[in-house]
Order: sequence, then structure tokens, then C-alpha cells
Amino acid sequence: MLAFMVTGCADSFLEVSSPTDESIESYFTTDEHIQEAVVAAYDPLHWPDWGMGEYNPVNIMSDIMADDFWVGGQDKTDNQKWHLMMNYEAIPSNVISGLWTEAYSGVKRCNDVITYLGWAKDVTEERHAYYKAQAIALRVFYYNWLWKFWGNIPYFDTNLTTPYLAEQYPAERVYEKLVTDLESVIALNALPMKEKAENYGRVTKAMVYMLYAEIVMYQNDESRFAKALQYMQEIINSGAYDLVENYADIFKESGEWGIESIFEINYKDNDAIRDWGNPLAAGGTVLPTLVSPHSWPDGTHGHDQDGDSVRYEWKLMNGMQRMTPAVTLHAGMPVH
Repeated sequence: MLAFMVTGCADSFLEVSSPTDESIESYFTTDEHIQEAVVAAYDPLHWPDWGMGEYNPVNIMSDIMADDFWVGGQDKTDNQKWHLMMNYEAIPSNVISGLWTEAYSGVKRCNDVITYLGWAKDVTEERHAYYKAQAIALRVFYYNWLWKFWGNIPYFDTNLTTPYLAEQYPAERVYEKLVTDLESVIALNALPMKEKAENYGRVTKAMVYMLYAEIVMYQNDESRFAKALQYMQEIINSGAYDLVENYADIFKESGEWGIESIFEINYKDNDAIRDWGNPLAAGGTVLPTLVSPHSWPDGTHGHDQDGDSVRYEWKLMNGMQRMTPAVTLHAGMPVH
């Protein structure tokens, strides 16, 4: 004997929900997914050394303009934009532009984090403040690049929608936005003075203090000098940082995240997938290859043809020996 069970079915039985087609409004509601967005906001920090088809490492770009740096290479057409910058011959149609895109990519991602935090449902108040503080501080860090290199810039703290137009702020107004944003981060009191080793590379209170002091001094805003000095004294008195015994050790790989280090941009060689054709992926930096001689051993070959592509050479006053390792960089010296 066979028994049959007949059941009715509603239309909903035929409705299929895609397991992969989830809206961002529903995805970015958990602590885990907010963390993913925060990590993504750090990612553009890695890009300026080689991204958008250009070399625009921030630690070199400023020195070119300050005449602290000799641009060598094979000839004046080798990395031409650097030569134009060094000679103050850069023009709008032939000047670094990758840094602009990289910095605004960072700004956009930081704004994303702040938006997503408004949707979050299972993020504690403490973690909410921690993520928000990082996002705002990083946004200031990216805008600081733009402010220093371009001055008057489009500024927005909520991401643009079509037609993607933003008001251009004069440099003075940008400064006020940056410094008040940092003051808001400090007021949140959500960041540790120093992170644990597993979180090295994240924004800390000390990093925010240093960024505040840098921006205030760059603007020469005497009205905020006392506050900046107070923040520097807090770092010193915290006991979280100290001077390394041998200053030159800071510039070795073994010296990364030493007792004197407040903020570093982390690159990695383990499980790295970043390469010349995929510069926005996670991995190492191109700087050692860029600044080192073409005769570099082990088949790695630096990009310098004449042995002097990157050369800092400053004569220091007596009593400034501690500065020597920091300001003398010759081709072939590793960059970390």
C-alpha cells in the first residue's frame, strides 16, 4: 500500500533569495562587517609609492619640493614629473595626479565607515566610538596630503552622489575642518595612547596628537600652539614611548614599531599579492627597488641607472649626530 501526502504550496515557496545579493544597508550592520570597512579605509595608505600608474611616495614628494632631494635617473625624461617638480616647472597638465586619486579614495572609504556606523545594530557604544575615531582621524590624514600639495581642494565629509560635484574649500577653511575634526576625535576619548602589538598600524591617541601638532605648526596657528604642546607632553609623560638607544636602528627592518615609533604604514612580504600589475593589493613597497642601483644583486635590480637616483646629503651642525641616520639616504640603502 502506498500512502500519498498532498500539501498545498503558496507562491512564497517559489521565491528564491540570492545568498550573495545582499544590500550594503543590511550587510554593514554587524561588528564584524564594520571592522572590514575600517580595514578598507586603511588600505589607500599603501598606494602612493606605486599606484595609479605613478610613483608618488609622500615621504619623497615633499622633499622634492623642499629642495632636500636630488632627482637623478637616466635623464630628465626618466620619471619626468619629479624633475619638473624639483625645478618648479610643473604645470597642471603634467604633474603628479595619482596621489589625488589615492587620497580621495581614502576619504571616501572613511566616510563609508561613518555612514555604516549609522546602520550598525550589534556594535557596542565603546566599539562604535573606537571605529568612528579611526575613520575621522584617517580622513584627516588623507585630507592632509591633499591640503599640503594642492591647498584649495574639494572637501566633503559625506560621500558625493550624482553628479559628483563638491565645493572647493580655500586652504584656510580646509585647515579649520581638519583641526576641528581632530579635536572631535580627541573628545571621543576612544583611542588608546598605544595599541597592542597585534593592532600596530591602527590610529592611536598619540598619532592623533602628532597629526594635530603637525597641522597646527604647518599652518603656524599660534592660537593652538599651547594645546599642541600639551598633547606632546601627554605623549612623553604617558610612558608608552621613549627614545631608542641607537637611532639608526629605527631605519632597519628589525626596528619597525620600536619604542620610539608612533605611527607606521604596514607593508608585508608574507602572503603578499601586490605587484607591478596589481598595485592596490596587499603586499610590499616598491621603494627599495625604486631608489636602489640597477646593479642591485640577486636579480632584483633597482631602477637607478646612474647610482644616484635618490640622494639626500645634508651637512649637519655639531651636536646633531642623532639626526645623521635620519637625513642621509643614499641609493642602495633599504627603505622601510
